[in-house]
Amino acid sequence: MGYPAAAVEKQILSTRGGTEPVDTIEAVLTLAQLVAAQREVDAVTLEASVVDYAYALVSATRSHEQVAVGVSTRGALAFIRAAKARAIVKGRTYVIPDDLSELAVPVLAHRVRVQGADPGLLPGDARRNDAERIVHEIVQRVDVPI
Repeated sequence: MGYPAAAVEKQILSTRGGTEPVDTIEAVLTLAQLVAAQREVDAVTLEASVVDYAYALVSATRSHEQVAVGVSTRGALAFIRAAKARAIVKGRTYVIPDDLSELAVPVLAHRVRVQGADPGLLPGDARRNDAERIVHEIVQRVDVPI
């Protein structure tokens, strides 16, 4: 990821003294509401064909010729959880393939390490753009269950 430029870091150090911006954020829900929302997400169902589709997308990141390191099992679990949360937001109690295809780039791209994308060789934006392009290509290539 790297460090900010010297001038930027000095500005941060001089202006952020003893306060943290996060200390001024007000809660938008209670702990009980948060736990209830998490349980609601946990209760969202997945058909076997949707699990197969999620696995196919994740697996394709591992075998893509331009990917050095694909999405891990932990990353796949986060992908499923995000899809379940999207289903809730869309008013459903089940995940559909569109939930996965819509979330693939934002959820999976940062979990992919592109071939030759050494942190010192390419700027972060270039690595991210390559990963996003690859995941988008995978979404276009993997068959969607009917």
